[in-house]
Amino acid sequence: MEQQVQIGAELPSIAKAPNEVSLFLFSAATWNSHRIHYDREYAHAEGHKDIVVHGSLQANWLVEAMLSWAPGALLRSFSFRNVAPAFVGESFTAGGHVTDVRPGTGAVDVTIDLRVEGPSGITTVGRGVLRFPGTADGTVPEGLDP
Repeated sequence: MEQQVQIGAELPSIAKAPNEVSLFLFSAATWNSHRIHYDREYAHAEGHKDIVVHGSLQANWLVEAMLSWAPGALLRSFSFRNVAPAFVGESFTAGGHVTDVRPGTGAVDVTIDLRVEGPSGITTVGRGVLRFPGTADGTVPEGLDP
C-alpha cells in the first residue's frame, strides 16, 4: 500500500519540557559554556527572566519532529532561526506542516515548515526537506508513513 503526501498535512507535535539538568547536560554535550544556559543568577544578570533554552536544542526538537513523522526518510536539508527566547521550566511543542511535495525519478522531496511554540508564542522556526523513495505522482511506500 502506498500513500500520497499532501501539502498542508500537519506533523504530530512533540512535547518538550526542558529542566535545569537537561540544559546543563546539553551544554556539556555541545561544549557550550555560556552560563545563561545553566546558571540562573548569571542569566538574570544578563537580563533574562530565567535560564535560557539553547537555540540548537530547539533545532534538535524540530529535526526530531520531522524524523518521528517519517522514520526512514532521508534528511536532505535543514535550517532554523530563533525568533524569541525560551526559558527553563516552560512547556514547548515542536511540529510543522508540509508546504511542498516534489516528485522526481524514484524519490519524493517533501518540504516542511517547522516551529517550536511555548507559552509566549513561537520561539524557533525552521524548514526541512525530507526525501522519500517514491513515484512520479508523489506517493511513498507505506513503510515510510508520513
